[in-house]
Amino acid sequence: NGKRIGTHDGCAFYTVGQKRGLGLPPSLAVVAIDAARNRLIAGEDEELRRRRLTVRAWNVPDMERLCRSRELRVVIRGRNPDGFARVRLERDRLHVELEYPAWAPAPGQPVVFYERDIVLGGGILAGSG
Repeated sequence: NGKRIGTHDGCAFYTVGQKRGLGLPPSLAVVAIDAARNRLIAGEDEELRRRRLTVRAWNVPDMERLCRSRELRVVIRGRNPDGFARVRLERDRLHVELEYPAWAPAPGQPVVFYERDIVLGGGILAGSG
């Protein structure tokens, strides 16, 4: 809500989804980082769930297979999203729609695409929504 609720040791020491070390109430976590103003934005856990991802700097040898797969799973980090994903290519970005939301995906994290136990490719998370 734009209210100051505490202080921190600098944005570089925190990540989206972090709860520890900030003295936040249990229902709150870092939902965004404003590095330009050295601010951490806290919010409810539910604000960290994302169903749409944008991937940059991708390496996918068979784009047609990736985009048509009905068994595509995405691995991000930590708490990976359940369910399947759909991918579409638009210019230099891959747009990913998840069946169920991922928790706290953050720009810069690696994203890997699997079809069953086969790696179809991967890239770097550019953003989520």
